[in-house]
Amino acid sequence: MKKKLIYSVVAVVVAAVAAAGLMAVDFGPSMTPMAKFFLVFFGAIIVLQVVPAAILFGCIVKEVLFGARKNALSESQSEKSAAS
Repeated sequence: MKKKLIYSVVAVVVAAVAAAGLMAVDFGPSMTPMAKFFLVFFGAIIVLQVVPAAILFGCIVKEVLFGARKNALSESQSEKSAAS
């Protein structure tokens, strides 16, 4: 429950900071506030999806690089105990 609250707070903070940043920047007379919020909304969605994807990708790379070593160690230990 606490983790869900933290993620919600992070999502709100990211959206608020992005909205404040885009509202502060002048994109010209053709950019309305609603168009700016549209960009912020989809930008926040993309950012909030990239973070878990990067974490998952890092875990996959770690498992590929170091998982084979763990399997080799456990197999060699089981072979030694079977030989005894």
